[in-house]
Amino acid sequence: MMKTLINIYWAIIGRIPFLKDRALKRWLTEIEHEHANLSYFIKKQIITNNLFGVDIMEEATEIARLRLFLALVASAETVDELEPLPNIDFNILAGNSLLGLMQVEAQEFDNKQDDLFRKSYSQILSEKNAMIRAYRDATTYAEDLQKLRDDIDAHKQQAKSVLDEILLDEFNRLKIKFEQATWDDKKNKAGKSVWRSLQLTDFADLHLFHWGYEFDEILNLKGGFDAIITNPPWEVFQTDEKEFFGKYSDIITKKKMSITEFTKKRNEFLKDSEIQNAWLKYSSQFPHQNSYFKKASQYKNQTSIVKGKKVPSKNNLFKLFIEQCFNLLCAGGRCGIILPTSIYIDAGNKQLREMLFYHAKIDALFGISNERFIFEGIDHRFKLCILTWEKGGKTDSFMSAFRMDPREAIKPSNLLTFLNNKKEQVEISIDLIHRLSPDYLSVMEIKTEIDVKIIEKMSVFPRIDEIMPDEWNLRFSTEFDKTATKGLFENSRTDKNIPLYNGGMIHHFTHQFAQAKYYIDAKNGRKLLTKKMGNSEQNCACDDYRFITHKFTNQ
Repeated sequence: MMKTLINIYWAIIGRIPFLKDRALKRWLTEIEHEHANLSYFIKKQIITNNLFGVDIMEEATEIARLRLFLALVASAETVDELEPLPNIDFNILAGNSLLGLMQVEAQEFDNKQDDLFRKSYSQILSEKNAMIRAYRDATTYAEDLQKLRDDIDAHKQQAKSVLDEILLDEFNRLKIKFEQATWDDKKNKAGKSVWRSLQLTDFADLHLFHWGYEFDEILNLKGGFDAIITNPPWEVFQTDEKEFFGKYSDIITKKKMSITEFTKKRNEFLKDSEIQNAWLKYSSQFPHQNSYFKKASQYKNQTSIVKGKKVPSKNNLFKLFIEQCFNLLCAGGRCGIILPTSIYIDAGNKQLREMLFYHAKIDALFGISNERFIFEGIDHRFKLCILTWEKGGKTDSFMSAFRMDPREAIKPSNLLTFLNNKKEQVEISIDLIHRLSPDYLSVMEIKTEIDVKIIEKMSVFPRIDEIMPDEWNLRFSTEFDKTATKGLFENSRTDKNIPLYNGGMIHHFTHQFAQAKYYIDAKNGRKLLTKKMGNSEQNCACDDYRFITHKFTNQ
């Protein structure tokens, strides 16, 4: 982002000598007189006034500041050209980007204060902003800077206590409770959760970040950020048992354990009271946050509805970040974001696609594989999506390019060439997406203009899932879903259950390529399928399915 802004600054400054504007020419003369290196001056202005960032990890913010400082110092050719480094501690901040107040109502803030000599919210903001401006411009000794920084932190802490209370009220309005995990010692397994009202202390470890307070000038006065670049996490927001218990044993993190092996190891750890308490505390942090993500108005596009029914899905962090980026941008603001390819395919992301199609203008959507390790820390089989869009208006069409086949994988050094190669790109219209996928709005991975022409011809005929009267019709459905029917899944074989087959278990000429990870109780499984299929003829097919499955497994 800094590199892009440098080009813009130089383009503007380069035009000044050719303009008939005395004020601008006088400004440039003064800048050249006061600063020995104009490039250093430009970078310092950008770092101080244009770049802002938030990350939940404190060390990530420190690395970001350091990289900016190194880029700045690299501009100086001699010691004489060096100037004091900018103070950007309050430009790049640590905090939870997803949890906090987006907007702060002044009246609500003022009513929350108990102090007799309290200041209005507008006064508090004015003081905070004035102190931060003084801190950014300060060139005095370190101890003076530290005192000014401490004063700002103290000022923020006072405001934060009130802001946290306002957020707590929002949780209560949404009827969100704290779900305390418990352990049943007699059964040696998780017990029933204890529900209670949320308290401020429950927010202590969430690193709340109140955007409406921290960046009030940008959000309130300017309407939001002009541009956002982000590479959000892609994890489902839920407990991660292997990650948690991996802290207590290298065996869990290094060895590829089966579900049964891991369950035994986990239960051994949970006999230790200290580990058990840590696990219960960790588990209790998720339910109320998940409820907020599903109920809060700022995340209204997280739940998709297809054919009048909600699509079962968990809170994935990348989905939350897409909508949060939308919230933080000003009208006409632009976003560049790296996502998994499920954003343009999966049913659970349909509502987000609607947001991008009808309330934003998508510029480009690129799908690529990580086979050549564009991102070294990510498995080579991952599929990536690079998406750029502008807030406001609606999308009529967008440019796309796909390199999903591992044999077509792009080298990191060739990525920019691929993204800028117009010959690789195909224009996809929203109208075509509607015709091909009216219920889900899924985007096909179209590679060439010839593909578009073929699809246009094919779309004249009925879709394979289109219900037509007095004709044979095909209906797709899910049999066993680990999220929606998790109660049916069992980890070990018994005489009452049968293996659940998936693609990874079947290979060329063998159905025993890998061991089953899960088993389904035959009676309850048949009952579920019977309910879904709905007629006696198909119920018989369900019995045949059970017989065939047993025949295979007995071989």
